[in-house]
Amino acid sequence: TLLITSIGLYELFVGEVEVGGKHGLPHWLEIRDLNDLKARIFSMLALVATVSFVERVETYGGRHDLDLLYLGGGIALVVSALTAYQRFGRGH
Repeated sequence: TLLITSIGLYELFVGEVEVGGKHGLPHWLEIRDLNDLKARIFSMLALVATVSFVERVETYGGRHDLDLLYLGGGIALVVSALTAYQRFGRGH
């Protein structure tokens, strides 16, 4: 997440990232404006939250079923809010 953010900020405010004398970034990593950077950061945050929840489920000991449900619901709510903001909050 930090690498994607730093590459995006560099592309926005300093210049293009060049590898071997040519623009060597993949298409999905090209940042044209601040909304592109926010979309990448939101995607990475959703991925980190989901992976953290899956790790918690894997190490789950079988106690406090409701706590696991609340954690999953909270993560789903945050991911849904980030997705809704990314899709509808751009002000096209």
